[in-house]
Amino acid sequence: MRLIQDVESNVLSVGGPAGYLSHIKNRLESEVELFNKIFTTPDRALNAQLLNSILRLVESNLILVHLETLLTHGLVRLLESFPDPIAATSLLTFYKLLTRLGEPPVRRLRKSFSVWIKATGARMVEKANGGEEEEAKRDAGMVERLIEFKTKLDGIVVGCFAEDREMFFAIKEAFETFINQRCNKPAELIAKYLDLKMRTASRSMNEAEIDTCLEHVLVLFRYSQAKDIFEEFYKRDLAKRLLLSRSSSIDLERNMVMKLKKECGPGFTAKLETMFRDLETSNDLNIAYESVLAREAGGEERMEEEEEEEDRVELTVTVLTSGSWPMSQASEPKALLPTHLQTHLSRFEKFYGSKYLGRRLTWAHSLGQVVLIASFPKNNNNMANSRTPASFVHVATTRKELTVSTIQALVLLLFNVDTDNLSIDFQSIVQRTGIDEKTAARTLQSLACGKVRVLVKNPKSKEVSKTDRFTFNSNFKDEHFKIKINQIQSKETVEERSSTRDKVVTDRATLIQLSIVRIMKSRKKSKFNPLLFEVIEGLKSRFQVDVKDVKLAIENLISRDITPMSRRTALTHLNGNLPGEEGPGGRTAGQAPVVVSERPSERTRRAMNPARRGENSSILVESEVDDCQVLRRLERRYVEQAHWNGPTLRAPDQTSSRPSAAGRRAVPRVPLILTYRYLPVLIPIEDLIERLSARQRSLVLQYFGIIDCIFSRLVVGPTEQNTPKDQHPRGARADGEIDLAIKQLKALDPLRFQHFRQNLRDDLHDLRLHSMYSADRRAALDVLLDRLGLTHLSELLPNHPHRATPHCSLCLIKYPPDTSAVVLPCNPTHHFHPICIHRQLRKRPFCPICETRTLIPRDY
Repeated sequence: MRLIQDVESNVLSVGGPAGYLSHIKNRLESEVELFNKIFTTPDRALNAQLLNSILRLVESNLILVHLETLLTHGLVRLLESFPDPIAATSLLTFYKLLTRLGEPPVRRLRKSFSVWIKATGARMVEKANGGEEEEAKRDAGMVERLIEFKTKLDGIVVGCFAEDREMFFAIKEAFETFINQRCNKPAELIAKYLDLKMRTASRSMNEAEIDTCLEHVLVLFRYSQAKDIFEEFYKRDLAKRLLLSRSSSIDLERNMVMKLKKECGPGFTAKLETMFRDLETSNDLNIAYESVLAREAGGEERMEEEEEEEDRVELTVTVLTSGSWPMSQASEPKALLPTHLQTHLSRFEKFYGSKYLGRRLTWAHSLGQVVLIASFPKNNNNMANSRTPASFVHVATTRKELTVSTIQALVLLLFNVDTDNLSIDFQSIVQRTGIDEKTAARTLQSLACGKVRVLVKNPKSKEVSKTDRFTFNSNFKDEHFKIKINQIQSKETVEERSSTRDKVVTDRATLIQLSIVRIMKSRKKSKFNPLLFEVIEGLKSRFQVDVKDVKLAIENLISRDITPMSRRTALTHLNGNLPGEEGPGGRTAGQAPVVVSERPSERTRRAMNPARRGENSSILVESEVDDCQVLRRLERRYVEQAHWNGPTLRAPDQTSSRPSAAGRRAVPRVPLILTYRYLPVLIPIEDLIERLSARQRSLVLQYFGIIDCIFSRLVVGPTEQNTPKDQHPRGARADGEIDLAIKQLKALDPLRFQHFRQNLRDDLHDLRLHSMYSADRRAALDVLLDRLGLTHLSELLPNHPHRATPHCSLCLIKYPPDTSAVVLPCNPTHHFHPICIHRQLRKRPFCPICETRTLIPRDY
């Protein structure tokens, strides 16, 4: 036996794993042939039993003895050589041999397979040892390598491992492990890879290949835990593709968004879908604007015929929803447009303002495009006028259509004069266009140092300095008629990526705090470990939560001044320290429970806020909350308190640091704190309200005060205090101003406002169950829905001709304008024709959509 093992070891070392597995297969076949020649008995069962015993003995000596070597070295060589036919055949033979030996050897094969995948994948995603250029070069092909690796593994499992489900699970677990070792980078690179495919797919692949590619990318996306990083980068890239016309197919873009919606839910793609709706709305808006211009031109004695040829501009505007597009007004470069271009923008603003009352447009020139018809001389002649948007001036036979950005067009228009050999220095270009020096340098570099050089720089170099001068390139030649000049954006891209990552980190901290507040709102009291587990489980679909971030979020919530608008909700540890830290409640103590305080009683509220009991003092004092188990110390600071005065809400006058007429020194302006009794909002936004203008701040305070009074009617019913509070003038102008103020509030911090609105909707949903039992409270509910629908804080409006409910949830027939709908208290989106729901409730007193027990028909 020892001699036989030595011979087999020699075969393994000389022939390698493929040769050894082939040797085992041949030995087993020879044993079967030898058995059939020698052992022949009439009893077939005995023959089979004897043959199995012989084969088991051979397999044990040939396979089990060398199994560790085969799994450690042989399997790796075969997997790396796949899809070589010899390696594929050997892997299939190896798997069949192990399955004959039972489950333990196969389990060891799965474990070795998983270890190899993790090791190979970790090498693919690890950082390069060189500098930033080497790392960027290596990262550029990471997604392609991962897709090829995943395709190879699927081929191994399907072709060699008999589609073993446990093998597929091993692949999934291994990919989730090594892809998330580098945290956010793979998710960012997946988004960039998708951006590349979306821009070039239709030119290099057919429809089937594109769909296969998208499916492969989605598989990698599922493995990544940093889905918020992917979302942010994908949203930015999608915005650039849509606005700069870089997408190869709009249908392909919509298809990808639908795939992401199916994968992650509608909340993940809500802003992406808004982008497409904005484009459709802008198309309709441009058609309406052109028709208005046509009517005005006809009534003004054909003003276009009197205009100068160079002043004629064809304007196309894309109106974007500020909260859905990843553009920042702070980073938008300022620019001075020529008078004839500014006139067209002002005319469109006037048209838009008449169509949408109260809305304000902010122009993003860095995202605009201009098509210039340029005339270039053939024999160094002078330039003359040409037709359409903005043009070079030259009488020539060579015409080119230049597609440039708005900033590039402003620079080129400076050379649109009749002067020969016009030369403009760098500082003059900066002054006359109004752009900053950094943007000007990148713009001039793209026009004078790139592939398409319509300007000539003196002195010649690849970099632009402040002492350079530029002239029009009269010797420009290009065989194409349509030429696109791209902006230089390499350095800017690095800054954009850094700012995107910083934004995601900030949003993560906010989401963790919001998750803690939501959990404590329902649990009231919890220990640290269960709270930590629930936070991690709730956010794992978006990103990987770090325990340190959760501890920091709890500390921030404990130390933060919780305002009355947020129900005075506070998180605190009774012993003062988080588990795992030194001191009481730390390593030497047990886990301290986390307590959430309920809404204070009215007596306590008046004690905490002297302004509520009519005193002039506005200093918050220390007070004990009756409903909770923690003593809260509020900082001594001045408070600007909004209060009711008669039927309307009046904010106190802004104080000033200058002495008053009586010689008394006024109190300086301090942070705003809103105190409402029933408004169930958990996300404080007082600091955002302070940043609004005085008029908008007054409208927002008045609006939330009215909402608070209506909420009080839903809770306690109509009283003398809350019944007249929502009576104030309504009209198109007032409603437009309130809507604009709320939109400005949302634009200051879209993420926090989104969660503020979601909490408001959640608590409104809870109150519907109580309000539907009383007729007077049902009336208050209609008023509340009307007020919330005014600013789009609620998607469901009351039952009037202008409601937002599209069709009955049972018969799917749209509501006529003059009919009403029945909304069940289980969910605001479950609404029906009265006759439809009455028939249903007569049969079963349950909601036909969610099967929740509801009221009897007469209550509706």
